[in-house]
Amino acid sequence: PKDSSQPFAIVFTDIQSSTALWARAPGAMSEAVDQHHELLRKVLRRNDGYEVKTVGDSFMVAFKDAADAAMFALDAQLTLYAADWSTELDAIYLELIAEAETDATAFEEVAGSSNSKYYGQYASDNDPKNLLKLPEAASST
Repeated sequence: PKDSSQPFAIVFTDIQSSTALWARAPGAMSEAVDQHHELLRKVLRRNDGYEVKTVGDSFMVAFKDAADAAMFALDAQLTLYAADWSTELDAIYLELIAEAETDATAFEEVAGSSNSKYYGQYASDNDPKNLLKLPEAASST
């Protein structure tokens, strides 16, 4: 936005677990990041956004209003969810989820925390629409 008196919205994106994915499958990640960038740029155009900058696998994008930003975020999640990704990366994600669940269980045993049961919950959820839902324990506070 060129007029500093006008409100605007900023969205930051980042590929979940990208460092671990790059370490385990650099070839597949290179292709996936190219695909990710292409898809996000299409979604950005559909939602009247402006690409401020891209660093690695992360985007900083701006919108004239919060509604466009929110629609971009939902559209991006649904578009990325529907995309055809490398099965190699799918397998690595499943490994990462299993590792996170193991770590959460170990943390709960040490710290006695009941909140750690939500760690990694959404990463393994098959329906991206559930990203908008909070765990019942969190929504009652």
